[in-house]
Amino acid sequence: MTEYRLLLRDLRTSHQLSQEALAKELGISRQSIISLEQGEYFPSFPLLISLIDFFECDISNIVDLPNVAHSEAIQTERASSNNTNELINIYELEDKYIFEMPAVGIIEDDIEIKAQDDSITITANPQKTEEGTLVHSEWVSDQMSRTIELPKTIDPDSAVAHLKNGLLTILVNKKTNPSKVNRVKINAS
Repeated sequence: MTEYRLLLRDLRTSHQLSQEALAKELGISRQSIISLEQGEYFPSFPLLISLIDFFECDISNIVDLPNVAHSEAIQTERASSNNTNELINIYELEDKYIFEMPAVGIIEDDIEIKAQDDSITITANPQKTEEGTLVHSEWVSDQMSRTIELPKTIDPDSAVAHLKNGLLTILVNKKTNPSKVNRVKINAS
């Protein structure tokens, strides 16, 4: 079992918010904030995204995963090189995986995500814009494809993706019965 700790109380107090004020901003009850801060449950994906959006941070500012070392069991394969958008963070919780990946200069229509029973494949083909003459470049936003082989079976139907402010976040539940491939729709903000 992967241990995690929500950093919500620390984040909330650093923004000088009461439990009541945060609950009102998120459209949930104060009791829900209390339960989250006490670790009674892990936030749903939509709530997690709302927290990320509200605090304008990434998941590592909300969830402390103490053993976030690279897992030997997770295999990743890059189909191209020299692409800033190929970097990925993978978080494993008891019942789900969370993937975070930069998507600089990419819109949801440029991305295809395929979830299978034991892997996630992310393909991006960003549209080029020609504005002036490029005189210096330190990052590339080219076509890329990434396949992540997972040590545990996932439920392709549970996969959801969110793209906001250049960060692609994918959440997928684990399951015990392998079955099919599923295309994942990206929800734009």
